[in-house]
Amino acid sequence: MGIDEGAVTNALFTGRVQFEDNGLKASAAEAQYQPREGVLRLKGADEGGGPRVADEQIAIEADAIDVTLEGRKMLATANVKTLLQAKAKTPGLLKQGQPVNISAAKLEYEGTPGRALYGGGAQLWQGDTAIRGDEIAIDQEHGNLNARGNARSTLALGGATSVGRGDEIAYEDSSRQITYTGKAPVARVAKTPTPNPPAAPPTVDATAAATAEPKAAPAQLSGPQGDLQADRIVVQLAKNESRMERLEAFDRITLRLEDRVATGSRMTYYAADERYVLSGPPTAPVKVVEPCRETVGKTLTFFKSADRIIVDGNEEIRTRTTSGGPCQTPPRH
Repeated sequence: MGIDEGAVTNALFTGRVQFEDNGLKASAAEAQYQPREGVLRLKGADEGGGPRVADEQIAIEADAIDVTLEGRKMLATANVKTLLQAKAKTPGLLKQGQPVNISAAKLEYEGTPGRALYGGGAQLWQGDTAIRGDEIAIDQEHGNLNARGNARSTLALGGATSVGRGDEIAYEDSSRQITYTGKAPVARVAKTPTPNPPAAPPTVDATAAATAEPKAAPAQLSGPQGDLQADRIVVQLAKNESRMERLEAFDRITLRLEDRVATGSRMTYYAADERYVLSGPPTAPVKVVEPCRETVGKTLTFFKSADRIIVDGNEEIRTRTTSGGPCQTPPRH
């Protein structure tokens, strides 16, 4: 125990330590308390369990937890498991009034503004909803959520399951939008050659690897709208429920819908009537390819279940015979 001018500056407690402060409860095998700084350091496990901290907003378990009482700041490391309590405000993408589980290797938490950053392979789940990424950031005050790095999601939207991936998945509560962003290619940096002794000519494989351009990884979303890949995908949710109203996709779009493959640079999907509007620049017309026909135009509008396509504002179907014999051309309307 440390004492300065009659005041305790540092105290070490061991053996099933229990600590309480204004609704916060903490426990561990060992606790170091620094009253002046308002810092509590928890570590070690015994018959009472490992380090734990809980209040009405969050419960945390980890191998070590540092708690700053002012502002309820916490740093948890190694085998972090947390539970956002049912009373806590959670991102609007999730169901309110139900607990949320999150695990990670590290957690930085600020209780007063309600911000949490999970790192080292974070995983979040609540019922049928699951989100994971290298990092997951939660803003309870504004209801936002962001997963970065190898991000994945399984979401129950309006009774249908959508599975997505991207370099980043972001939910913004004010706009009720989920944005999936693909990974951009890494820019190559030219290096100044340095003189070296003559070497053996490189192999074909080595030459190909050295000259290959790094490839971008698109965002992907599979669900009622089909299997969609694009550089960026934005899902617009209904105002008061977790149901898709509309979907927007941007750049390098490929949509696989049953036996159709559609490509373009901009797509809008309207969930109410299962309608797709696909467009592209003049130099790269959009296309829908089916087993017996190919439709090309600047703008294509088609429906999930109807056998008709609107080309550049005029309803028509252009056909091209493919392998397997001629296909019957549907009548024009």
